[in-house]
Amino acid sequence: MILEVRIFEDNSFIEMDDFQLYDNNLDTLLTDDSNLDKSEHSATVYGNVLGAFGLLFILAGVVWYSRWHSKLEYYTRISFCDVPLSLLKEFELPANLLTLLDKPLDAVDSGMDSRFCRVGLARVTAAYPKRSLDAHTQVAVKFLMDKHTRDDERCFLAEMATFMRAGRHDNTVSLVGVILKGRPMIVMEYCANGCLLNYLHDKINYAHIKANNPTADEAEFQNELRSLLWTIYQVAKGMEFLSGRNILHRDLAARNVLLDDNANAKISDFGLARAHSEYILQRSNVKLPLGWMAPETLISMEGRYTEKSDVWSFGVVVWESFTFGQLPYTDTEHFPDGLENQLGVLLQFLQDGKRLTLPTICPRWMSTLVAECWKWESVERPAFKDIVVAMHACMAEL
Repeated sequence: MILEVRIFEDNSFIEMDDFQLYDNNLDTLLTDDSNLDKSEHSATVYGNVLGAFGLLFILAGVVWYSRWHSKLEYYTRISFCDVPLSLLKEFELPANLLTLLDKPLDAVDSGMDSRFCRVGLARVTAAYPKRSLDAHTQVAVKFLMDKHTRDDERCFLAEMATFMRAGRHDNTVSLVGVILKGRPMIVMEYCANGCLLNYLHDKINYAHIKANNPTADEAEFQNELRSLLWTIYQVAKGMEFLSGRNILHRDLAARNVLLDDNANAKISDFGLARAHSEYILQRSNVKLPLGWMAPETLISMEGRYTEKSDVWSFGVVVWESFTFGQLPYTDTEHFPDGLENQLGVLLQFLQDGKRLTLPTICPRWMSTLVAECWKWESVERPAFKDIVVAMHACMAEL
């Protein structure tokens, strides 16, 4: 390397010509300024490259975690469902198969409990032969609200599992499939006529006319009565099927019976259903339908449910049907304030042997059967298979 220095004649100062350096080997001219510029440029390039790699690494980590978390959530839901994988594979649907329509179904219309769930209408986007679904088929879907707890999700998945175990029957709402990835959903057949309770409210019942006008046409009254009894019989058939599958409904009521296009009755809302011969419910912080509950489920803080508890509720459904959707225990004589916070009053009323009064339009044999359903001791009540036999025999004579 050679350092070139210029000295002026007057020796006034010495100027070092930008410290010009010559490399004898490379014969390349370099200055200290250009050297620094290139070093800074190289450092910037290296920094940008490392930053890009770091950003890609972070993004890859986020994507990996998201996929891992989704898979973990998916398999956690499978474990909560507690059903054989073969059954789950039979019913599981792709997450993108449905399009939600802007038509939420009212909780009463759909017969569904909406404490932490929503029920809506959806359309199948493409044919899905595995579940015999055609494109544009309308289905009802039940899904969790955005704000829900882990316990809410477990209850929802338990209902999903009960649906899958129940199987298919003409008088229970059919399960189309389930979605576990993304937002979990229970996909069911859509019953266009809504719930039995609204049907009873809206229907112009000739029985009302007959009750107030004894001279009304007897033939028309009998047709109306036969139609009402047929609906009740279908409810009994649906419950016979569920009890045969060892499933307790625990919330049987007119609001939880749906009617399809042909007005066939179908048991719905398995939100409280459990697949056990006997089930004990811890009642703290749980709102229960007192007017439909059997005495043994009311007596202690731990309600004990069996098939015979559902039989009691069936008797209340019969009463709802013949009163065309009235609320039970709302007479001002015994319950002036309704049933709200009146558990003790209700229990005393039942323990004294008092029961709901069926209207005179109810056939005597049906009233006798309901009285059997409302026996204080659960072992004295008939099973659903016995109710079906009794109703079939009596209806054949109509």
